[in-house]
Amino acid sequence: MAGTDTSKNAFHVLQDEKVIYQINDARLNNTQDKITLQISVIDKLMPDAAYADMQTRVTTVMKKTAQQGGNLSAHLVINIDPYKANTHLCLLEGVRRLNATSIYRLLNRLIRDAHQTDNMRFSYPDPGGAKTRDGAPKRHSYLPLVRLNGHPSPTLIRDLENGDIRNIKLTKTKEATAFSDSEFLTEESYELTLGIKPEVDRKGLFAKILGAVTKHKDDYKTGRIAFTDQNRNNHNLEFDVETGEPASEDFIKYTTLRKINPPLADASPTIVGHMEAEMLALLAVGPGA
Repeated sequence: MAGTDTSKNAFHVLQDEKVIYQINDARLNNTQDKITLQISVIDKLMPDAAYADMQTRVTTVMKKTAQQGGNLSAHLVINIDPYKANTHLCLLEGVRRLNATSIYRLLNRLIRDAHQTDNMRFSYPDPGGAKTRDGAPKRHSYLPLVRLNGHPSPTLIRDLENGDIRNIKLTKTKEATAFSDSEFLTEESYELTLGIKPEVDRKGLFAKILGAVTKHKDDYKTGRIAFTDQNRNNHNLEFDVETGEPASEDFIKYTTLRKINPPLADASPTIVGHMEAEMLALLAVGPGA
């Protein structure tokens, strides 16, 4: 397919209809096995746009009407070929209000809507060949969900390997229960503190830590690494124990694209071809770039 107008049905309304997330445009690149989505947010609470004349320095404010909202858009490019089981590499344009969390929530909302509309589309025949009473193959329903996880940045890896890890803490949540004989205090989580032996090989240290703690993902959901980098700056890295994804975007790998010409507007109703081309080329290189 070429560009496809999806904005009439691929949207999710939030905050008493003041905010709308939607897919404006979608394109399948058959030669590269990539899908490009152009996603936007429309928010009535965003401020009016303002422009100033470079010569007179006079500012002009573009007032929104009662039915208009500020508009931002971002491109998401997805590699159709799996990177590993149930995992596909993707590249997301960095735009405020359109981070990974907001986008995968939109995608999951659209998947749920499609499932409710046509759940046979999300079904598979019984692996054992079971039949219904009328002799038709028995089918089982499923609901696929997506999540966008970030790769740890090279800066984070370098700082952990060359810095000083003070401690690692894993948190286990539990059903709230009364604490001792207190009438107002409850136990809600437990924290396990780990240390690192000084003689450990520092190369690939973050991967080694994840490899060890991920084995306990059923017990511990989140972790935190307190470390000091080579410049003696202190950091606290929070991460998901199961995926290893850093919780803060400051620790997520990103690449800066320079000299985008012509420059991009804050929002576009369709895929911007020259931006898509840059992202397709970057994604083709893979996570090791």
